[in-house]
Parts: sequence; structure tokens; C-alpha cells
Amino acid sequence: MGSLERLTSPADEQEYALAELLRERHRGLPVDTSDRRSADTVLSRGIDLIRGRQQPVLTRFDGNLAGAAVPSPADGRTVLSATRLQTWVRCPQAYLMEHVLRVGVAHEPHDDEGITALDRGTLAHQVLDRFITENLENDSIPEPETAWSGSQWQRLEEICDEEFALAESRGLTGRALLWRHDSERLRRHLQAFLVDDHAWRAQHLTTPAAVEMSFGLDGNGPLVHVLPDGRSLRFRGRIDRVDRGADGSIHVIDYKTGGKSPYTKISETTPDDHGQYLQLPIYGLAARAAVATPDTAVHGQYWFVTDAGAHIGHPLSEAVLTRFDTVLTTIIDGIETGLFPARPPKDPRFGIGCDYCDPDGMGTGPATASWDIKRVDPLLEPYRRLIGDLDEEADTAINPEGDDA
Repeated sequence: MGSLERLTSPADEQEYALAELLRERHRGLPVDTSDRRSADTVLSRGIDLIRGRQQPVLTRFDGNLAGAAVPSPADGRTVLSATRLQTWVRCPQAYLMEHVLRVGVAHEPHDDEGITALDRGTLAHQVLDRFITENLENDSIPEPETAWSGSQWQRLEEICDEEFALAESRGLTGRALLWRHDSERLRRHLQAFLVDDHAWRAQHLTTPAAVEMSFGLDGNGPLVHVLPDGRSLRFRGRIDRVDRGADGSIHVIDYKTGGKSPYTKISETTPDDHGQYLQLPIYGLAARAAVATPDTAVHGQYWFVTDAGAHIGHPLSEAVLTRFDTVLTTIIDGIETGLFPARPPKDPRFGIGCDYCDPDGMGTGPATASWDIKRVDPLLEPYRRLIGDLDEEADTAINPEGDDA
């Protein structure tokens, strides 16, 4: 800024106007009422932007689009995924950029040394899907308390060979030396799946009934869910697997090939972990609508195929559905009223970062500073309650030192 004040040969009118404004400020004249504002729209808007972002309330420059024509997810036409609504919970600005303004993230091309996590997950899903589908078509699914046979173990090996070879031919597996290690490890996880699956079926007396059950896709109608206030949402998705219990219950299973640690807080009392996870209620309602009656008991599970076969989930109880409606209402209210502040992750070094809060890869410092200022706006209270921010604030007030005394 100092160099602009001393500028004697400006490159253009904008540079000249900014230099003159800085000289006025140096002489003690107020910037906000400068005559130059009326003569230079760009300069005036820049001042408004800076002043707006300094205020302890949301403005049109940092996420308050009240009165703007923001498309509602409850417009009766939009078909939603769980991930889309979870994006608003994670960072409302990311939702605005991705789903309203259609601003995508530019990912730099890079050479992966080994298979990516996404491709590894897809590969595991394809193997399990083929294996269960073949046994459903051949009517060879074992009884709940019966283990998979030797020939079925052999068939899983053959499917692994075929799918692994296909992934190699598509150039998805990275360097051969690394793939040799990665493929052996993935194969062991898929073999262990048969042991885990037998234990699961025996414990819950369930039998696989369907795989890749889609709704809102492949010509199938969406799940229509009506909120208590009458607004309706249309959902799409693809359920990895649906089991039927001996008692007629439905068990919805979503395979995961990552670690279970991000999901450990999920339970019947905290089914969405502050709005972050909406898949299980959506999938459970869709499966119930497709193959059962409204009063059929439904259980939803994340199955961590590559993390010791762990299961995390909850029943689709009345308490869970009430909480589900509360979360959805908060999300839809926030979108419809135009609330899109940037909320960067607390520590982007761990977990999932936000590309929109860190567009240049230089860190989320500015976005974090803005959130710390804007979060006190009363408009954000429902959102902060959803994400647990108000609870954390109360805990800090009670125990500012963070000790257990």
C-alpha cells in the first residue's frame, strides 16, 4: 500500500484512484465518505466488501444471500444425494460454490505411485457385488448360521483375479511393485469378509436379499421424504446390500474401505454426528419403501471391510427419524434463507479439508479468522447448534482451561 501512495505514474485509472484514496487516508480524511466513491463504482464496491467482512455479522460479501433466488432442495424437482446435504453441514460456502454457482475444484494432475483410495474402494465393491449377485442368482446363499462353502471361497478368488486384472489393464493400480503388495492386502481383506459375513449372518439371523439397490437412479423413482412442516425432499442413492432377517426385519449395509475412526460417534443417540452422516436413514427409508411395509424394523450399518470387518450403525427408530427430520429441516432452512458462510475445518491437516476455504493451497487462516468473527451472528445459531459449535462454546465457558478437575 505504501508504494501506491508514492505512485507518480499510475498504470491506469483504477491505480490512480486507489493511490489518491490512500493519500486522502494518510491525510486523515475518512475513506468511507470520500468523493471518489461516487465516481468509481469498482473502488466503492471494494470498500463495501472490506467493511462488510470486518463486521461481526454475515453480509452479502461473506455468506448472507438473504433475498437472493437460491434454488431450494425442496422445490419438488431436485433429486438429492446424502452427500450434497452433508456438504452444506461441513461448509455452507462449499455447498454454494459447488451446487448453486457450479464452481468446481481444479485438481492438479499427478502421478499416483499406487492405486488411489477411490479406485481401491471401487474395486472392493465390484468384487463383493459380483460375488453376492452370483450367489443370489444361483440361489446359493447359505442359511444364516451356515458358513460359505469351499467352492464359494474359490469363486471369490476367481472374481478377485478377474477384477484385479481388469483394474491393471485400465492403468488404475500404479507401480507393479506397490500393486503386488496392495493387491495381496486387499485380497486378504476380501477373504476375511467371508468369515466376517458368516459371523454377521449367524449373529443377526440375516440373509442377503439384494445388492446395488438403487432409487432415483437407473429408471427407479426417488425416495420422497416429507418433513413435518410439509416440505418434501427427493433422494437418490445406491445401497450396497440389503439383508432380510428371520423376523422380517431389513438390514441396510453400506460397505466402507477406509478406516472407521471418522464414524465412531455414530449410534442411535447420535445417528448423524452433528449432521455429518445422513446415508443410513435415507437408505433405510428407501429399502423399507421398496421391499417392506411402513412398520417393518430397519437397521442400518456401515461395514468397514478393510478395518477388521467392524460394523457401526443404528436401528431406524422413531428417535432416529425425529432427529433426521430435525437435521434436514435445519439444512433446508439454512439453504432457503441464504446462509452460506465459510466454515473451514478446525485442523485441515487431519481428516477432510475444504478446497473452497483454501483455494490457493496456502492455508485456511483467512477463512478461519472470518468464521471466528461471523459465527456470533444470531442468524447462525441453528447452524451452530447442528454442528455442535454451541455445545463446545458452553463447555469452554464452564471449563476454560480444558481440564477435568
